[in-house]
Amino acid sequence: MPDMSITGIASGIDWDSMVAKLLEKAQKPALVMLTKRDNLEMKRDLFEEFRVSLQALQSSLSPLKLAATFKARDVEISRLDSNISYKGVLSATANSDAEISVHDLEVLKLAKGQVNRSNAFSSPTAAFGSSLLGSDSTYFYVNAGGHKVRIDVNSTDSLDSLAKQINTKLKTQVPPVDVTAAVVDNKLVLKSDNVGLGKTTHTATITRSTNSYDSVLFSTNPGNTDSSIEPPTYSLDMVLGGAMVVGGGLGEGSILIKDEDGITYRAGLDFDVVGGNRIRWRNLDTAFPTPGELYRDTYSAYAGDTFSVTATRSSNGDVDVWALPFEMSTRAEIQVTFGGNTYSSTDPNPIFRGSATGAILWLSDNKPADGNDYKVTYIAAGSEHITLEIMRGNQDELSENYADIAKGTATIQQPGSRVWREGLDFEIVQSANGKAVVQWYNGGAGDAPEPASVYDITLQKTDGTTTTLNGVTRNDKDVVRLPGNGTFDSVPHGTHSSIIGHNAIPFDYSTSPVMNAWSFNAELDSSKQNLVITWTAPDPASTSLPTPGIPIKSPAYGKTYTVEYTYNASVFTLSDDGNGALAALGLDQTDEEHYTAAQNAEVILNGEKVTISSNRLSAANNSELIKGLTIDLKGLGHVSLDISQDAEPAVTAIQQLTTVYNDIMQWINTRMTEQAVDDTKKATLDSDDFRMKWGLLKGNSLLRNSKSTLRRLTSQIYSTAFTQRSSRQAVYGTMENNGILNAGSFTIAVRDRVGTITVNPGDTLETIAAKINSPTLGELDNPLFVIAVDSKGQEYSTPLVTATVENNTLVIKAGTDQPVTLGGSNVVLSSLGLNYEYSSLSQIGIKLPSRGTVTTDALAGSLEFDTSAFMAALEKNPDDVSMLVTNFAGQMQTYMDNMIRSSQKEVSGIAITQGAVVQEMNALKAEMDSIDKYLADFEKKLQTKQENLYKQFSAAEVGLSKLMQQASWLANVTSQLQQSAG
Repeated sequence: MPDMSITGIASGIDWDSMVAKLLEKAQKPALVMLTKRDNLEMKRDLFEEFRVSLQALQSSLSPLKLAATFKARDVEISRLDSNISYKGVLSATANSDAEISVHDLEVLKLAKGQVNRSNAFSSPTAAFGSSLLGSDSTYFYVNAGGHKVRIDVNSTDSLDSLAKQINTKLKTQVPPVDVTAAVVDNKLVLKSDNVGLGKTTHTATITRSTNSYDSVLFSTNPGNTDSSIEPPTYSLDMVLGGAMVVGGGLGEGSILIKDEDGITYRAGLDFDVVGGNRIRWRNLDTAFPTPGELYRDTYSAYAGDTFSVTATRSSNGDVDVWALPFEMSTRAEIQVTFGGNTYSSTDPNPIFRGSATGAILWLSDNKPADGNDYKVTYIAAGSEHITLEIMRGNQDELSENYADIAKGTATIQQPGSRVWREGLDFEIVQSANGKAVVQWYNGGAGDAPEPASVYDITLQKTDGTTTTLNGVTRNDKDVVRLPGNGTFDSVPHGTHSSIIGHNAIPFDYSTSPVMNAWSFNAELDSSKQNLVITWTAPDPASTSLPTPGIPIKSPAYGKTYTVEYTYNASVFTLSDDGNGALAALGLDQTDEEHYTAAQNAEVILNGEKVTISSNRLSAANNSELIKGLTIDLKGLGHVSLDISQDAEPAVTAIQQLTTVYNDIMQWINTRMTEQAVDDTKKATLDSDDFRMKWGLLKGNSLLRNSKSTLRRLTSQIYSTAFTQRSSRQAVYGTMENNGILNAGSFTIAVRDRVGTITVNPGDTLETIAAKINSPTLGELDNPLFVIAVDSKGQEYSTPLVTATVENNTLVIKAGTDQPVTLGGSNVVLSSLGLNYEYSSLSQIGIKLPSRGTVTTDALAGSLEFDTSAFMAALEKNPDDVSMLVTNFAGQMQTYMDNMIRSSQKEVSGIAITQGAVVQEMNALKAEMDSIDKYLADFEKKLQTKQENLYKQFSAAEVGLSKLMQQASWLANVTSQLQQSAG
């Protein structure tokens, strides 16, 4: 209220004291309400304390609601092969899925990632130059992860710029290619992002065509559901790698084909995988290698057939690897010529000898100096096989100059055949003599024109004109040239057979049952340096199908079949179409300095050898070796893994629960029984003294009910509900074999529907399951079935519970979303393995104090936790301990929600707060708000009263002042009259 004052100078009356006394008397109702409000606020503060305590109890329930808390596992690792720590071999962690057991594990190999390294260069930023590359520009391919990515290499490029280009191209693929380029020690290093070989499976669904070939494309995003987005695809040759492959080992992939009738077709017998994207069916095959496909010519040599090559002395000790491009027979004579002298492997004291792998092993110091060339001559002994690797010709030279047709887009077509497109199936390149050359892609041209066939080229030039080149002949010749300017010194007299390799399942033309395969002829040209392979189409008269005795088959025309390809996903290959780019950079080398092959990890687990494509063995990366165990391999060694129950998480969680629970019970007990401080003593206390709150919640019904509910939840018998439960152990034979000597029963309940299942000694799991699944139980309807009506008004029965027998266990499943509970004879349930070992917390060491105790804790209802009893129960039956505690925690969580949840729910169209404590606090807040409003109104009324009193007393003071003035005047007049009279 504002300060107001009346002096009372004239009257001499203390008007302010009179007003203060009147107002003090008028304020008494407000002081009562203010005291009430203070009590309400302190009471609300107490409920806030209670709410916070309940929140702490709710938080302690979190680990108890997880079954994994009670199934935690610990792994003890012991080194078996030495006294050194196991930490150099592996580390391991276990989750709740791990079975308690002991495992013996020996690490034989660690997984490694593939690495390709170039030659060392003078500087990472120095340009390569045309002298190194052989031209101003060239290219090579990185084949990995379903992609074949072209990398252009220019004379102005350096190691740094090339590495940047490689990473940009590889990482912008969809999905990105798991290969990374870097410059290390002045070398270009290409490294797989993953260790091990990796395994990936791709599946394509194909409809059998009327041709002998079916094209296959695998989707990189088979789960794509957006029809407006075409998923990226790649073909088999991208998976398998292209020609001139360096490293990788992709040939370890496997192809599985099944048709819609479940018939399996065998690679190498029923079909072959050929270059590009084709499945080649052998029973109608016009077989020949496709452009860019590597195959081998196996030459059966006559005695005296001679081959000569120029080899270079290496710095690799006393061995020159692959001095000859084929394996050497131990019966053949080998001659080396250097320094004007010729030496033979048949000399009495030879200075060298050849190896089966084509290497020269020097046996004396009499040898060429490192880096010097020498001549190697191979003289066949006869009846031996020499295999030369050949690439099917992928170029057709045109008569036009490259400069005349370079600017434009070309298409190729044969009458009645498909269209081949530049940039997808082929490209136009320039030959050494300036002519235009059609270079067929190995990847896109799986069904390029056949050898010696004629096709037309249509060129859409950039100036809008069209040029047509008619009658271009597809190359039917492959030229084999020995390395090192080698020569065939005598005309081969033997016979030839050809085997496709690298990006195809081996297919031997000499022994193939294919009726209409292409044939070939091998002969030397006039220089004797080139072996020319000429491919010839089959005789049309030989196109008949195989005879019934030949076990070759293919899906019928129009049939659907699936192609499933599994390959090593974490390796990559490099290819360059033979243009020399890889050799110029040194990326064609496979020696230890230039190449590290990808390698899987190898371990022996409990006596069984296992290969894994990772050093982390876990379910997360699909390489779990021991269920529930994550193992990180770090080195070679032999260890023991002892998986045991880890009770610490459960013990810690229950200790935390009991601590918080007991704090709450002590708090409730204190607040319900404490006496309020008497008014005399309260008058001497500060308003914020904690003793001012004593007695405010004495006998409070909410606290009393809370204490009762908490005691009930911790001491009641729990009937565990489930959606699926199976026997904890296998049950064999009749129930009499399992301890049931007299008829008994058990109950299955779904909400208020209870079915009683009778179990006789002669019953088996199958007959018990049949009773549960029967619509009738004896002569009565089975209450576990409900009658429903379909859309046509027809009645049908819906089972609330179903039962099956799986692996000699009885499995009971909820038929709806309603949980199921079991009851009845514990003997019967135990014989079925369906009983619960524990149904109350006291059975696992969590209990109230013993009866008859009168301690403070007992009166408060505090819990005792017997760790030893809990550990024993957990070790005996962790599943039932888990179900009991999680059930308790779930019901406790429901109670917590009903106490402290602040969210709203709607009841009869009215939104109310759900938590009882929050409701109580809100009710106190509402009452305090009402008092605040009353006090505010009272303050206004009191102010008005004060103003009125001051107005009244001011008027009285003025009136008295006037009267006193008049009295003074009268006194003066009287005095004057008296003086006059005297």
